[in-house]
Amino acid sequence: MALSAKFNQNQILAIKGLDNLEPKTKNFAQLIQALKLNDKKVAFVLPKKEEKITQGVKNLAKGRAVLVNLLNPYQILAQDYLVFMPEAISVLNET
Repeated sequence: MALSAKFNQNQILAIKGLDNLEPKTKNFAQLIQALKLNDKKVAFVLPKKEEKITQGVKNLAKGRAVLVNLLNPYQILAQDYLVFMPEAISVLNET
């Protein structure tokens, strides 16, 4: 239900290549700026533990990394936008 609400509000994105970014906060801040999500709470939804992404996001004031299998309604609703890796969507579809 919470995912459906985010989807209907166009607050779910899927982006390839997140794991190719250098694990620097600056890179993820630039990505958020390019997506025009400044000042928005953004959760990067990962299929498995991705240390590079976790490292890059951890110092963002309004950014976080979440494993798809640990995603719950509170986390979904607490974020303004969800940015999925395509592999995370596949994992979500399997459950």
